[in-house]
Amino acid sequence: RPRLFKERSLPKGESSVKAGGVSEDVAIFPHMPQLSRMLSVIRILLEHLTLWLPIVVCLAVGFINSPYACNTVMFCLKSINGPAFECTEQYVPKMPFIPQHLVSISQNQPGEEGNGKERKSLQNGVTRIVHQVVDYGRTADNEFLVPKIVAPYIHSCAEAMNWEQRWWGIDAGRPIITEIVEAIGLPPDKFMKTFNATFPNYRYNMLRTAIIWKYGGLYADTDVICLRSPEHLLDDNDFSYAMASEEKIEGALF
Repeated sequence: RPRLFKERSLPKGESSVKAGGVSEDVAIFPHMPQLSRMLSVIRILLEHLTLWLPIVVCLAVGFINSPYACNTVMFCLKSINGPAFECTEQYVPKMPFIPQHLVSISQNQPGEEGNGKERKSLQNGVTRIVHQVVDYGRTADNEFLVPKIVAPYIHSCAEAMNWEQRWWGIDAGRPIITEIVEAIGLPPDKFMKTFNATFPNYRYNMLRTAIIWKYGGLYADTDVICLRSPEHLLDDNDFSYAMASEEKIEGALF
């Protein structure tokens, strides 16, 4: 609703600060002092926002368990001419956990017997394999690069259950997804073109489901910590999943 203000003119040479308490550079409406004050407040807020927003972003990202957090903090500090900051080593070389009693998966198909000491699957047919998506690159020795923050406990579920552990990336999972697409009657070329163009998180969500469809077993995010073996929860069911709430299925463990 428009409000009427009493018009008044400023004496020649007199600044708007003296007349209306508003700085000269924003007193573009000398006959509307309240509007000028509001614009002045907005200008000050924008100045502070420009100054503090990068710092807030840095602090927020710093609390996120992401391999990109360090780079983001470094970029933010550099953008505001802050102190020099260099990221330490973010990844460490690791290999998947393979129990000693299991032979190489290249010699035995999932579900077959190992060396006679352990079954390759549970009584309900669920294969004793923990699948995880680890797609950060490889070293010159073909070891997996694992985020340093999850490296100490990335073997926890496989070790707790004494299951084989397999790590996957998008390139290794594309043939599986193509196989699924063909099995349900969709044109694989068209589907994979869309798949390759979509966001990485969406591709990884599809990948984890495709892996379980193909090989069975247990999928766990790399930041899932198993304090003890959940095998007894899996052996009596055809499939199992965790609930994040009463209405949401948790995709980090299934």
